Amino acid sequence: MQVCRLLLSGWLLLASCWVWGDEVLLRLVHGNGEVIRSFTRSELAALPQHSFSTITAWTQGSNRYRGPALARVLEGTGAHRVQLVALNGYRHELTIAPFEQFPAILAMSENDTPLTRRNKGPLWLLLPFSDLPALKTPENEAAMVWQLITIEVTE
Repeated sequence: MQVCRLLLSGWLLLASCWVWGDEVLLRLVHGNGEVIRSFTRSELAALPQHSFSTITAWTQGSNRYRGPALARVLEGTGAHRVQLVALNGYRHELTIAPFEQFPAILAMSENDTPLTRRNKGPLWLLLPFSDLPALKTPENEAAMVWQLITIEVTE
């Protein structure tokens, strides 16, 4: 009986480490699927963080978002065009050049609360629509992929 309890407690400890471990949140891949780089939450959090408050079509009121700049995450990949891929399979093709001119971030938190799959996380590409209203176009809104898990470099 004690052996069973010991085994069960050991298994629970391992399971909790797996659940709460620093899992990969984002993969940068080539079009052929070859992984360029993977980022864990702590690796993304170690990059310079940017924040802004904005109103989106998908949330209520103004919220403050924080995360690394898209340009910084893509640094060194030579990307000109990418496919943003969400957890549910949604894909959006994006030309990088226009997004280098604006503070596009991979939001990791909303109002200082980490984004989770239940609230559009763990990563959500966002632009500061409230600060720069000219950015609020149907094309840019379509690019605001939430539950982002992969960025595929196509060019």
